[in-house]
Amino acid sequence: MLFQRRIFANAALFDWRSYVNQYRGLSRVKRLRAIALCNQIPDRIEAKRLLHTEIKNGLEVDPYNDFFNFVDVGSDREFNKDDSISQKIAQRAQNRLQKINEDLTSYKLNLARDSLRVTQNDLGEVYLAMEMFGEASNNFTKAQGYNNTDAHENESLINLLRTALFERNHDIIINLTDQAQRGNFDLNYPEAQQYYSIIKVALAIDAFRRSDFLDAARYLIRCYESIGDKFNEFFVPSDIARLGAICVLATFERDQIRDNVIKSTSFQSLLQTVPEMKEAIDAFYNRDFLKCLYNIESQMIHLVFDPIVGKSLERLDRLIFERCSITYIQPYAQIDLNKMSKDLGRPNEELQNILVEII
Repeated sequence: MLFQRRIFANAALFDWRSYVNQYRGLSRVKRLRAIALCNQIPDRIEAKRLLHTEIKNGLEVDPYNDFFNFVDVGSDREFNKDDSISQKIAQRAQNRLQKINEDLTSYKLNLARDSLRVTQNDLGEVYLAMEMFGEASNNFTKAQGYNNTDAHENESLINLLRTALFERNHDIIINLTDQAQRGNFDLNYPEAQQYYSIIKVALAIDAFRRSDFLDAARYLIRCYESIGDKFNEFFVPSDIARLGAICVLATFERDQIRDNVIKSTSFQSLLQTVPEMKEAIDAFYNRDFLKCLYNIESQMIHLVFDPIVGKSLERLDRLIFERCSITYIQPYAQIDLNKMSKDLGRPNEELQNILVEII
């Protein structure tokens, strides 16, 4: 409860609309759903309206039906389940699939390889939007057969990687990222930086889901800001900066932070997208734990609605607090609990509990 109170202390200032608009696809809908369910968001009724509109205009019936499992029919009377809308969603998906398959047949007759590649990928995207991951993977794989450039090969690998991440298929993620890393990356070019960063983000997501926060940190700090919105079904640059910094502070020693983060040109550039996180890392290294913890807490709200990392934030917050406490007491033979409480900004009772565990 203390964690929830801290991260939602300024929820009224959180611009959830701008936040949601950074993302696309399944991730956008899942984040919007989490906001619509959050009692601490003052205008969450607006989030419900937006969510209702998006799933009503989507390609999958299940999210529409699920919507009415969490709305309060008493207070949310404007939302009424309409079976005809479910039928329209199903018909829309069927029409989209039929049109693409007709195009595929035409292109096969004309041996239009590039059109076949594009259309086969389009079919994969529709199945991905419908959360039919097996069919999505099959069609992205078929599109590979029509590739004729390195850029096409990279696109195919990313499409298959996206699908594997949504499926949470660890073996396929590792296999695909291994394939991708066999190539040579000239990281002087933004295109290479983007592709390289996508691979590292995918590995970080896989590590995070296994609660391997140290590996997640190692992957995220190797990303480049030039990833832009190329992987915004999962993370945008500010997410990488926030989560990378949090995982670093939860797992790295001070000398590792100095050598691998503070001296890292690429990750320092990412941290510039969220100055509070750069300040948090610098503050930890300079033993200003009050500022470090304050800055981390101020940014948690930007991650709490993330379908991948949201549920782990309280544990990460605890790990960072433990690391700050351990680093704080190291130079001292005796501890003044009142002074420590002031320097870390946490109540004595919370400090006593943590000290019992770490001493």
